[in-house]
Amino acid sequence: QNRIVPKFPKKHHFSRVLRAKHAGALNDAFFFFQKALFEASGDLRSALVEKDGPSPTPPPWANSSWPEMQALPEYQRLRQIVDRLSRRYLIRSGLDRGVATGLNYSIFNWAAVHGPGEFHGPHTHVGEYHVGVF
Repeated sequence: QNRIVPKFPKKHHFSRVLRAKHAGALNDAFFFFQKALFEASGDLRSALVEKDGPSPTPPPWANSSWPEMQALPEYQRLRQIVDRLSRRYLIRSGLDRGVATGLNYSIFNWAAVHGPGEFHGPHTHVGEYHVGVF
């Protein structure tokens, strides 16, 4: 935080979020950074450029995190497990098996950072098939 944050221009979205006066500001900014990195298929330079409007969701096989994380076999295995469990959840929730196995969706995962006494409050993710916290 102390190495990277000061390098952002004051008007950058990440800087504005970090200056917010609430307990989850750091977590929110880190989430937005990770989402931008996901949408840029792991390209850090592209992720740091502010864009007008939403970015397209990358395909499921695209790089989804920073290069060091993406290179870990354990990370790749975890993503495979999440994909299988996600489809199983959709089937058990009533979605037709053929539809669930044929879905072309992405898996966006992120890490949360919280200070002492902070927590991940309840909220929804509108438009998502499902969301889980581990």
